[in-house]
Amino acid sequence: MSEMIQIPKGWKSKKIIDVCELINGRAFKPSDWTTTGLKIIRIQNLNNNSALFNHYNQEVKEKFIINTGDLLFSWSGTPGTSFGAHIWKHDKAILNQHIFKVEINSKIVDKYFLRYALNWNLEEYIKNSHGGAGLKHITKPKLENSFLPIPSISKQKQIVQKLDDILGQLEEKKKEILSIIEQNKAKIIFFEKHWTHYVVDREIEKHPQQKEWKKTTIGNEIEFAYGKNLPKSKRIEGNFSVYGSNGIVGTHHEFLVDFPSIVIGRKGTVGSVHKANAKFWPTDVSFYIKINDSKKLQLDFVYFLLLHLNLPKYRQSGPKSGLNRNDAYKIEFSLPPLSTQKQIVQNIKSAEEKFQSQKVQFENIKQNYENTINHINHMQSSILDAAFSGKLVQ
Repeated sequence: MSEMIQIPKGWKSKKIIDVCELINGRAFKPSDWTTTGLKIIRIQNLNNNSALFNHYNQEVKEKFIINTGDLLFSWSGTPGTSFGAHIWKHDKAILNQHIFKVEINSKIVDKYFLRYALNWNLEEYIKNSHGGAGLKHITKPKLENSFLPIPSISKQKQIVQKLDDILGQLEEKKKEILSIIEQNKAKIIFFEKHWTHYVVDREIEKHPQQKEWKKTTIGNEIEFAYGKNLPKSKRIEGNFSVYGSNGIVGTHHEFLVDFPSIVIGRKGTVGSVHKANAKFWPTDVSFYIKINDSKKLQLDFVYFLLLHLNLPKYRQSGPKSGLNRNDAYKIEFSLPPLSTQKQIVQNIKSAEEKFQSQKVQFENIKQNYENTINHINHMQSSILDAAFSGKLVQ
């Protein structure tokens, strides 16, 4: 708060240095850390309950010791996350540098009131802080010489009680919304990573007629043809995709294969599977497939079949690390009729479309939730403004 800002009637404008003492934490080197002893409070431990702690098992000065309920101020960090005032809610610990222990003058200021006041004035501190985009830090003299509006102790406690009630309810609502977002996000990420194998395995391995299908091998039905070397220095940008072992790696003005196929990682990303629907150039770290009899096998089915067979597990190790096509040719599988293949492909594609639709729905819902959180943040900010302009408690 600037000294020039009008304060409520009956309140006083006081410098932070007049109401509390700021004690910086102890500097630790990574070599100081131990697996036993007191926890070290670092910035990430202030607002992330899952953040791991480092420990220290030697004696430290009493001024660095933090107990449950102590007021802390992170003067270096990311605005909106760790930067600002926090009440320590864990057991006895040691304070790391970049965090102040705030020793209050209890005759002038209530600890919880000061926490709200410091966080209400964060934008002012951030504006006067140093650092680039994202990470900010405020010097001790600047913080000590900034002003805060201070009412009587009794009014401070009334304001704290009111803020605890109103902001506490809003904070719980925010946590509830964030939990819903994270739960759904985790499900989306998990399914996006595993959906292909889940759906493909269900459609192929667990097909009700699977036992009736003809047993055969990859080598009987498909040829793994070698790609051809095309260094980046030799490529001329053009209309045809160039495939490495991990998919498209560039373009070229010429093509090597003039029919739709599937590219398989031979070296590097061994066993990866990529559809190539047009003319393309597979490099020498990959195979491309040729179906021996198109009346027996559909290309789209082969793509999902190869995913199902999990080719990476056939990788050779040692000097000849990679996928040996002779090993791949020995892989057995059950071959369904062409009509069944087409139905399986359709089922898998329908499942993918449904999943993509659900992703879009989730993003829309997520956006609505985030808008709600922004609205709550705005409400919290407005309530703090009301509190420190004297309007929340008369």
